[in-house]
Amino acid sequence: GGCRFILNDHVVRALGERDIAVFGTLNPQTLPEGDTPAPTWVHPEDMAAWLQFVEAVVERYDGDGIDDMPGLAVPAYGWEVANEPFCNPSEQDCRDAYLDLGWRSWHAAKGADPDVHLSLASAAPVLQPADGSSFPPARTLYEGYLQAYQDRGEVFTHATVFHTLVGFSPPAVE
Repeated sequence: GGCRFILNDHVVRALGERDIAVFGTLNPQTLPEGDTPAPTWVHPEDMAAWLQFVEAVVERYDGDGIDDMPGLAVPAYGWEVANEPFCNPSEQDCRDAYLDLGWRSWHAAKGADPDVHLSLASAAPVLQPADGSSFPPARTLYEGYLQAYQDRGEVFTHATVFHTLVGFSPPAVE
């Protein structure tokens, strides 16, 4: 079956009436497993369905007149893929799966809209707080992200979101 965009359409329509574009999150993880979220990446047997979903969402809100939401006034500004990994990106399997999800999602989104804006690698900033603690998982994620760019020989995002954390004394860049 197809996707039902009732809530998404409502939000996009309401914001469009106010001349506000959506920068949405395409998040494959929606249901928790016990007390912790499931991993952000998509299992291999579900990847084709995920990529069809990404294409359908991007196409619906891109404003090109092809399969757009009825009454779309303001096209989506862009999309963030999988807000952040729900696993430790210091672990190779986690990082690789997250970055592969971003790469595949990038290609699906670009297939729907060659001009789409896509964000990937959301995480804590790579800073060292004054107390000497650090964020090695975030650092590893960003290092893996930049290495993936080099290895694949292509850019597969337009922007990177990082989560500003509060409660630290002035952080010093490492």
